[in-house]
Amino acid sequence: MIEDYKEYEQFYNIFSNGLKSDNLSHAYMFELDDSINIDQFEKDLCKMILNDKDITSQIDSNNYPNIKILRPDGQFIKKEQILSLQEDFGKESFDNKKKIYIIEDASKLNVSSANTMLKFLEEPEGDIVALLFTSNKYNVINTIKSRCLNISMKKSNLIDLTEDSYSLKLVSLIEKYKKNSLIYLYDFISQNDLERNEYKKILDEMILIYDDLIHVVKNISNKCFNYNYDKFEYDNDINMLIKKMKAINNNKDYLKVNINIKSLFDRIIYEIYGGD
Repeated sequence: MIEDYKEYEQFYNIFSNGLKSDNLSHAYMFELDDSINIDQFEKDLCKMILNDKDITSQIDSNNYPNIKILRPDGQFIKKEQILSLQEDFGKESFDNKKKIYIIEDASKLNVSSANTMLKFLEEPEGDIVALLFTSNKYNVINTIKSRCLNISMKKSNLIDLTEDSYSLKLVSLIEKYKKNSLIYLYDFISQNDLERNEYKKILDEMILIYDDLIHVVKNISNKCFNYNYDKFEYDNDINMLIKKMKAINNNKDYLKVNINIKSLFDRIIYEIYGGD
């Protein structure tokens, strides 16, 4: 079954070794590629971990009692959901097999729910495996992320990025002028008569560029874009790069409510740098 995921090289190498040596981590965080079917991937992971054909049908029908899935209740995963999970998993396994809990969007753990689960995540009582999922690991609270083995499910195929890319130009303005960049961003918006749907793609690409810059600063090779950032002027403070990525991600949905594009960048820059 793990052979089905061989194209996700990091996952294949780490997880297959853990299965072969019977030395799985107690907690994994998977940063998912858009091509991943999360429901199928969850089931496949559970089958690999439990390794028992007799319970395959129960896993497929979401009826295996040793697997619990937490999803956001409203905007966040709440403290009460974590407490309920801990109570359930405090009981003995009915068949002496591993227990698995899944958090589908780990970025929706707020400070309260994250603090509640820290000890449970770091020092689980009994044979428990945590599987956390996110589309962007930099949106996950650091105390949670640091207690998991982080695995990228991003494909290695690089996207071409050129000097003429609007997304690169906007990032370069923010990086060069920082909190004074709004006037230059306004000028760019005025000079380039782009459709709103084009800004959705641009903002998504800007997030990926910041992801690349974080990888460059950390000297990690798996980038999103085929682009040489050596001569690109950018802030090498990882926390600030993460903050910029989050600010864009937090505000991009305002495109859906017909916000003025200049006002959208107002919100992004204010979230990064605050007021004067």
